[in-house]
Amino acid sequence: MFKPNNELLKPWPISKSALDTEAYRKILADLQSDGIYTITRITTFQDSTAAENFKYLALKNKSGGIWRDFRNVAWLDMTDPGYWDLVAAQAQEAKDIGFDEIQFDYIRFPSDGNIKNIAYANFPAGQNKFQMLESFYINLKDQLKGINIPLSIDLFGLTYWQREDENYDLGIGQRLIDAGKYFDYISPMVYPSHYYSGIMGYDNPASHPYEIVNKAMSDGNDIISNSSSTAQSRPWLQDFNMGAIYDANMIRKQIKACDDNGCSGWLLWNAGNKYTESALNKE
Repeated sequence: MFKPNNELLKPWPISKSALDTEAYRKILADLQSDGIYTITRITTFQDSTAAENFKYLALKNKSGGIWRDFRNVAWLDMTDPGYWDLVAAQAQEAKDIGFDEIQFDYIRFPSDGNIKNIAYANFPAGQNKFQMLESFYINLKDQLKGINIPLSIDLFGLTYWQREDENYDLGIGQRLIDAGKYFDYISPMVYPSHYYSGIMGYDNPASHPYEIVNKAMSDGNDIISNSSSTAQSRPWLQDFNMGAIYDANMIRKQIKACDDNGCSGWLLWNAGNKYTESALNKE
């Protein structure tokens, strides 16, 4: 977290090594002058540090304490409009510093942990999780209507999978048909290793990178074309060994699936920032 100027964000804990606004502006300007497109990532609702420091906005359990998932991670309450204002404030600060794009991650309800013990702040009876998230999207878009840089969102890969039940939201509130109306780019995490054994008849989906990504992006194109979505697809692809060895050939197969389905681009993910350079074309 950079040192904020917005008063709403002043209580937000930041790293001791955080720089001031002008220092970040210089770094971004140097990157952009070299043709590097800069994206800032906001971990929207999953943020233990923020939950500990904004306890009144944290997701609570039924006894009133801070709810935590199986990894002991605390979340901000995705049903609390008070926190929605802080998300918009973070995005505005990022734009003012000079990032080219703002990407929102963890816009979802928790999926792991004792979710039955959650006491949401503002979740009307009879409302679906996807309806609550759409209310958040609408609020965010309204607050950022003059921001004039692309907004993007990360979604689970299975949101790009056609289903007969149009209300199905993976149990976490994520549906492509909703997010596609409010963001410029959608980045589904279509890592083949993360699909369940047996999908498409594959015992080990990680061994079939082209087929898995192709299916996801083809289905996603159909979902988008049959909705009011204006977003473009730009998926996260796997560049790490899980379920199979992901060498240059495996990565290129995923890229080909993106190209074959008219994706606007793609992103590679490796948690250790160690990427397979030989898989990429050099200009």
